[in-house]
Amino acid sequence: MSSITKPSKSTSSADPCSRPSLKTLLTWDDPVESAKVFAGSISLLLLYKYTDFVSWSFYVTTLVLAFAALAEYSGRLLTGEGFVTRFKPAQTTAIGDFLQAHAQILADAFKNLEIELQNLFTAVNIETTLKAALASYFLYLLTSLFSVWTILFVSTVLSFTVPPVYVSNKEVIDSSVSEYAELAKKKSAEAYGNLKSQAKPTLEKVQAQIAPVTDWVKSKLPVRTAGSTVKSTSVPVPPEATEVKATGVDGGISELKHTAAKVANAAEGETEPLLN
Repeated sequence: MSSITKPSKSTSSADPCSRPSLKTLLTWDDPVESAKVFAGSISLLLLYKYTDFVSWSFYVTTLVLAFAALAEYSGRLLTGEGFVTRFKPAQTTAIGDFLQAHAQILADAFKNLEIELQNLFTAVNIETTLKAALASYFLYLLTSLFSVWTILFVSTVLSFTVPPVYVSNKEVIDSSVSEYAELAKKKSAEAYGNLKSQAKPTLEKVQAQIAPVTDWVKSKLPVRTAGSTVKSTSVPVPPEATEVKATGVDGGISELKHTAAKVANAAEGETEPLLN
């Protein structure tokens, strides 16, 4: 008895995940794949630009579906089996396999995108939100000046031309960028210094003109110290105590000398009649 074996599926099929990365495509590390993607992208953009691509797609789809239905009906009517059923190729699920292989990656990417958008619009990081606002305004200006097709076409061409040029001249470009960055920093510092020196006389003149006003305002403001309040509540010091505190030891000595001189003069005045 002969056994019938079913044909086994080939296990040497390429892994859907083993596809060229975006960096590999843009840097032309794999010229064949890069050329395919670049040519396909440019072709789609040109078709969309110079033909009524969307309308023609629906028109061609209508013709294909109508022809398939007519051929299937005719085959069943004439031979009992539809022509499409007889000659159609084996069914494949390439898109489904690709999505299944990348499902977790796509799900994680969309989750991260949702969280980042929520953080962006709720201003979790104010600096990032302001940068996004500036980028959005730049895109608004860009789309106001150029059409979306022009932006997409130029972006596609630059994406496939700039990276390989940079990779092949990386050292020269990096050194040039560093040199010009230092030059720009130096020039900006010089410009700031010149601007500051030129504006200094004007600022001094303005400050001199508004000095009376600022002095008057300062004179009207109450002066606060560590041990005082706006309204002083200190007890007035008697004049004698103030004088003694002000003169100190030297004042006391001079006062004693003055008192001694008075006593001596008085004693001399009293002894003069007795001598006479």
